[in-house]
Amino acid sequence: IFGALSACLTMAVAGTCYSKSSVVLPQLRSEHFLGCVLGGFTSDFFGRRISLIIDNITFIISLFLIALAPNFSVMLVGRFLEGVSAASCLVSIPIFVNEISQPEVKGFTSSLNMICYTTGFAFMSILGAMFPWRWAVGIVLIIPLTALVGLGISHETPVWLLRKGREDAALRSMTFYRGNEEVIKWEMERTKRSIADVNIDRDESSLLKMAKRLLRRPDFMKPFLIVLGLVTIMIDCSGLPAFAFYLVPILQESNLPIDPYWCAASLTCYRAFIAIATSGIVARCHRRPVFFASGCAIIFSSGSFSLYYLLDTHHLLDNFPWIKWWPVLSIFVMYTGFSCGYASVIYNYQGELMPLDTRSFGSGLIGLVDNLFLFVLAKSIPSLTIMIGLEGLFSIFFIVTSISMILSYFYLPETFGLNSEEIGDLFKKRTVTENP
Repeated sequence: IFGALSACLTMAVAGTCYSKSSVVLPQLRSEHFLGCVLGGFTSDFFGRRISLIIDNITFIISLFLIALAPNFSVMLVGRFLEGVSAASCLVSIPIFVNEISQPEVKGFTSSLNMICYTTGFAFMSILGAMFPWRWAVGIVLIIPLTALVGLGISHETPVWLLRKGREDAALRSMTFYRGNEEVIKWEMERTKRSIADVNIDRDESSLLKMAKRLLRRPDFMKPFLIVLGLVTIMIDCSGLPAFAFYLVPILQESNLPIDPYWCAASLTCYRAFIAIATSGIVARCHRRPVFFASGCAIIFSSGSFSLYYLLDTHHLLDNFPWIKWWPVLSIFVMYTGFSCGYASVIYNYQGELMPLDTRSFGSGLIGLVDNLFLFVLAKSIPSLTIMIGLEGLFSIFFIVTSISMILSYFYLPETFGLNSEEIGDLFKKRTVTENP
């Protein structure tokens, strides 16, 4: 749990990054492409822990540049580095947390990811409302510095060390994270067997040949397509990015009798509170029921939001001034679903479904495609709002998420309580072995 928390603190810094009201949103999204590639490379080549240490050091440098920026150009450099690190850690954190956690605690350690993200997002929203922006950015430095200390004490994941042939270091790592000698012996043997089953001889394969080989592996393609669909459709097309990037303008559109910035900060604080309050319950529940229950809240919120603006456009709510709080209640419902397992289950799947030998490559590729899709979506939201209105935009989110939820019922596996070897067997038609 200590190692998982140390890693997930990096996600809190990423949350503050996404929370910032920035005039360089397109530029921030574009460097996420580079961050996903670098995150996949450093996580596989240097190790998950070292990759996260690099991300936190880069976060510290970027926050210093932004807080002390003498001009706009320096601030852009800081935002560039911050965006790269935010995307990189999104690749490494789910893998690191999954590989150091036993099945019995994996539900809780995975929920730390979203707890830290939502807390960081809310923390930055409050700081932005209370302090000048330079002070707000400077205060955030506390988080990556704390994460660096925790990661410095933690060990690399046993899975990565065994893949690199460093068995003695893997044993020390397993001892640090487990402590129980019988559990250590059993997990070491199980992990060795899993790595042997999916071993690929990379010395004789170019990147192109490796990609072609992966396309023929059902234990890679099936989980890759499932996770890609979850991230790009179930999250990006749920309406959550619209609130993440344009929450204040949406609240201003509702003409609420309160300051939209403080309202946005209150909503993000509520999301963080729900993530913390329900983490213990969600961790003890099976993945599929949690995902579908929280997904229903997301669907209801999108439909409710669309209905409100449809009625408001036709002036059917003019005689009911109290109804202006309807959008806020819809956002409350969406944030409740998001924090009650919807997002944590999806990112948990990203960390545990991919095969051991291609986990970094697959997660980096998913992040690359996701950020390309999210970049296009974020840039399209203002234009779509002008063309079809908020009612049309959230109607699209409602329809897409509803259809995707139905499809997920048939293709989403249950992984609660399963180890990596058992999860891998879910996608294998045959055992994949190749001689070195």
